[in-house]
Amino acid sequence: MKKTLLALTLTLGTLAAWGAYPATSYTLDGTTLEKWNGTETEIDMNSDPALAAVTDIANNAFKNNGTLKTIVIGDAVKNIGLWSFMDCHALENVTLPVGLEAIKNAAFSSCTALKAIDIPASVTTLGNSAFYNCQSLSTVGLNANVDAVNDMCFSGCIALKSLTLAPSVKTIGNEAFQGAGITSIDLSNVTVINTSAFEDCSSLATVTFSPALEEISSSAFAYSAIRGIDLSGCTGEVTVGFNAFQDCSQLATALLPAQASISSGMFTNCTALQELTIPDTWSEIPVKLANGCTSLRKVTLGSGVTAIKNTAFMGDTALKEVVWNDVLETIDWNVFYECGFEELNLPESLVSVDDYSFSALPELKKVKFGAALTSLGASCFAQCPKLQSVECAATVPPTLGSDAWTGSNTANATLYVPSESVAAYEAADQWKDFGVCTSIVTGIDEIEATGGTATIYDLQGHRVQGDNLPVGLYIIKQGNQTRKVLVK
Repeated sequence: MKKTLLALTLTLGTLAAWGAYPATSYTLDGTTLEKWNGTETEIDMNSDPALAAVTDIANNAFKNNGTLKTIVIGDAVKNIGLWSFMDCHALENVTLPVGLEAIKNAAFSSCTALKAIDIPASVTTLGNSAFYNCQSLSTVGLNANVDAVNDMCFSGCIALKSLTLAPSVKTIGNEAFQGAGITSIDLSNVTVINTSAFEDCSSLATVTFSPALEEISSSAFAYSAIRGIDLSGCTGEVTVGFNAFQDCSQLATALLPAQASISSGMFTNCTALQELTIPDTWSEIPVKLANGCTSLRKVTLGSGVTAIKNTAFMGDTALKEVVWNDVLETIDWNVFYECGFEELNLPESLVSVDDYSFSALPELKKVKFGAALTSLGASCFAQCPKLQSVECAATVPPTLGSDAWTGSNTANATLYVPSESVAAYEAADQWKDFGVCTSIVTGIDEIEATGGTATIYDLQGHRVQGDNLPVGLYIIKQGNQTRKVLVK
């Protein structure tokens, strides 16, 4: 009997001395933990001498473990392998060792109960999808000495409201935070923001950008809640990908970089954006820069802009004011389709306007072109039913594409052209469709210079004096001729 008790005591003592967990619970290969086989809910690797010596946790070691809730990873561990804790849906708490160096791809992916993680400064590798779809993860201490938050690293972390990036982080990977719950983020050290990095971050309102920013890739902030962006402090050229801020419905202000290479759709459907100033250093306004921005009221062109590319402001129904420069030459197709203009005083430098550019403007009443204009595209001013007057200073009637004025009430509108060109416009295709074609007159001196003393009447038939005539439309009798003129 005494021998039996002594044997039992020795056995229990040996278990206490040599391990806290049964040998059947895990599989080791030297210092690599290959597989956890047990059903323990809590593991402290440091409490077991064999586990305390582990330096590597192998790929898939804990994958799909349904019972583990808490783990303290051993102090000697340097590497956590691919998919090592993937789909551990009960795992709530993880303690990482200070000397850890690598968290490989998808290591904690879809640990949907994980609440917090503190990534030590010793970590130099943070793999793709490392914490993907950790839906309960609300606190992250990202002290890792990494230069990038890699692809999909925190994608789908809907409970993650804030995150402070280590100063070493220069790159945000593809979809790194896509669909995450963050409300603000400081990117003041980041130079590259990759595709869809913050797409669908529906709570992300505030972002601070770096002066050294080099690239914002396609859809990087699309469908986010960002309220304003300031890129005006960027010191180099910024490359902006397709639809970078598309459908940011709360974006109200945007300050653009001085040097930029911008793909189409930068602000497409940003329905809260109210005003946009194009930097003086830009030579063109890109394709779909701000189309569908239904609150955009005012656009100011920089002094260097010579071209506006297609559909740049298409569908901006509130847009009534453009501050033009004096070097703009071309307006591409559909640029201002369905905008809210009531009057257009286009710049003297404008040479050509492409198809549908000012089509479907329901409130447009007056249009003025300078002398440099040579062509208007098909349906360029079609469906402008309130049109009252058009002034064109070009001495040769500009060529018109098909249906240039269709549906725009030209039969009841007045066309003002240089006096020497009235006959040419009256004979020109589509220009001749205006109800009245008369000459542009800038004052009484010009009237008298055309031949003999003129008698001037207002539209009510009252004779008026020629000196300092107010701006307006007048009837001029000069010799045997009577005509209408516009004094400007």
